[in-house]
Amino acid sequence: MTLTWPMKPLGAMTAAELLAALEQLDSVAPDDEALEAAVRAELMRAMHTDRAVGPQA
Repeated sequence: MTLTWPMKPLGAMTAAELLAALEQLDSVAPDDEALEAAVRAELMRAMHTDRAVGPQA
C-alpha cells in the first residue's frame, strides 16, 4: 500500500503543516537529506512570519 498526502509547495505550507511533514520524513524518505534540510529551512522561515499561526483569511 502506498501512502500519500496532498502535495503542496513548501512555500505555501503553514508551520504546522511543515512540522507534520518533517515528522513523517523518517518513515517516508529516510535517506533524503536534501528534502529534510529544505523542510527545516522553510519551517524556520514560517516560524518567523505570519505563517506560524496558519493561513490568513
